[in-house]
Formats: sequence, structure tokens, C-alpha cells
Amino acid sequence: MTRWSKKHRSRIPGKGSDIVDDWKTRAIEARSSTWDVAETAKNISKFKREEAKITAWENLQMAKAEAAIRKLELRLAQRSAQEMRSSVLATQAHQAARTSPKAVSVRRTRQMGSLSGCLTCHAF
Repeated sequence: MTRWSKKHRSRIPGKGSDIVDDWKTRAIEARSSTWDVAETAKNISKFKREEAKITAWENLQMAKAEAAIRKLELRLAQRSAQEMRSSVLATQAHQAARTSPKAVSVRRTRQMGSLSGCLTCHAF
């Protein structure tokens, strides 16, 4: 029987065959790379879901804060309008109090002037 060199060894099927070893290694790597790809895709989708939850929570918090700000602005505007109304009422009351004595004094001191200055009165 002739001895085979290492070069021809790959042609013999069996434990020591390089082709078989390579084929097994590639099959295992293919399975593991498929598993890695699936696992990576699974992790990416999980991270995207978590990111979507975080974004939704942030948007909710921002909406709540904006609603609270609008509510405070509305209260401030109402308070300002009420202060303006009170100011106008106080001014009107003050002016009414000031004009009342003037009206009384004008009524008391009012004098009828002569009718000679009136052109329409001479026609009678």
C-alpha cells in the first residue's frame, strides 16, 4: 500500500479530512451567524420599542407641562382683567364723588344771565 501525502489526505473521507472539518466549521459558523443576526435583530427591535416608550413618556410630560403653563397663563390673564375692572370701577367711583359736589355747587350758584344776549328771545 502506498502512503498518501498530506496533499491527498483531503480526498479521503474521515476524521482527519480537511474538507470535512472545513465544512463542519462553516456549517457551525453559518448557524451561529444566523443566530447572531436573529439575536441582533431581536435586540434592535427591543431597543426601538424601549426608545418609543421613552419618547412617548417625554411627549406626555411635555404636554402636561404645556397644559399647566397655559392654565397658569389663563389665571394670570383673568387676574389682570379683574384688576383692570377694579381699577376702572374705583376711578369711576372717585370721579363720581368728585363731580357730585361740583354739580351741587353749580346748581346753587347758577345765575340766569340777561336775555339781551339771546337773539331768539327778542323776537317775541
